[in-house]
Amino acid sequence: MAATDKFHSRTTTTGTGTVAAPNASPLSAAETAQKNAQEMGAALRAAYAERVPSLQETTTNSGTVNVTNTGGFPADPTIGDPAAGDGSYRASSGGSNAYKAATLRAATSQADYINAMYDANEQRRKAALETAYDANVATLDRQSATIAPQYQQAANAAAAQSAVAQAAFNERAAAAGMNTGAGSQAALAQNNALVSSISAIRQAESEALADVEAKRADLAAQYQKAIADAIAANEADRALALYNEAIRVDESMVTTAANQATENFRAWQAKYG
Repeated sequence: MAATDKFHSRTTTTGTGTVAAPNASPLSAAETAQKNAQEMGAALRAAYAERVPSLQETTTNSGTVNVTNTGGFPADPTIGDPAAGDGSYRASSGGSNAYKAATLRAATSQADYINAMYDANEQRRKAALETAYDANVATLDRQSATIAPQYQQAANAAAAQSAVAQAAFNERAAAAGMNTGAGSQAALAQNNALVSSISAIRQAESEALADVEAKRADLAAQYQKAIADAIAANEADRALALYNEAIRVDESMVTTAANQATENFRAWQAKYG
């Protein structure tokens, strides 16, 4: 009997009759693969044209499909013809006109600069406090230097006044014919008055010197406290500045990472549509 299939038009004779022989041999495996590749290429071409609408397709008289750039993203010369079916189609490797992602950099920590700035600021504060302290100490030194001579002058004046008084008494006693015993008692009383006066002067001198030393000690305590307060305030400001700097750098890293991802995505879109 005669039998045919879609690949045969020829007949052959068998033991039971004549069979139509095929007019062509069955498709070889290579031909089948080529056909499948062409069909896949056509599908890729359609998908590619859909993703990149700026590419316009034209068909030549021989049936070859050309893809030309009409705007939008630049055509990548490294991409093969999706319709060729010969395996030449490939992802873009970045032609000369391809969009290239910029490499973004996060903020650099300025912690070293901040530390140096606050170190210098601490030195300036300490120097200013030291200058003021030295000026106040110098004032106290001048006051202290005048105390001893001042009270010594007072003591000398008291002694001189006592001597004058004693001389006047002696003259009056002699004129009155006062005996020696009475004169001696008067001289003793005068001397006791002088001693009391000198003692009061020295006491006042001691108190004046003690007051100066108390002021000196108080000044030193204030100076030390001012230094400690300045250092503490400076360190607090430093800590806050470093904390804010750390936040700035961290936020910059996050923002830069997000922007870099966006930049990379733009480059990917430019290459792959």
